[in-house]
Amino acid sequence: MRKRLALERPVPMDVVRECLDLALQAPTGFNEQNWRWLVVTDPGKRAVIGEAFRRAERPFVEMMEANIPDGDEETRKVASSSWYLAEHLHEVPVHVIPCQVGRIDSTAKLFGSLGYDTDLTNMATSAVYAILWPAAWSFMLALRSRGLGASLTMIHLGAEDEIAKLLEIPGG
Repeated sequence: MRKRLALERPVPMDVVRECLDLALQAPTGFNEQNWRWLVVTDPGKRAVIGEAFRRAERPFVEMMEANIPDGDEETRKVASSSWYLAEHLHEVPVHVIPCQVGRIDSTAKLFGSLGYDTDLTNMATSAVYAILWPAAWSFMLALRSRGLGASLTMIHLGAEDEIAKLLEIPGG
């Protein structure tokens, strides 16, 4: 799908807002809705995000390609598609970046203070992402129903501090 994105096609901001309005109806744990959504259209910022994404993506794709078994064309296509997105991310006209308020380590400490006897990191990771993922998925489905594509990415978190500074995302 990534190789079929019409990167030159304009994306109306009213459609992005409408899709976000729908996404924000998604259920969240404890009904917190402790997310924030950044919409990035500035070409300079998209270029910096794209470069940071490529730096973070390159070692991942190289590792993936080095471990593709002979004849596994499906995995080869996935690696190729992944790298294609990295090469063209700066051309994507709108980047919508969902952010989660709070960190996994602080959530793990909270669970620890409640006396849970389990792997707190795993429990906290599940809890934190369970709040954000339904809304992100709903956003992507809303876009799809309007003829727009989306690709959920996370590899840019390999340059999280750089991207946070660029977009003025506060700590935590």
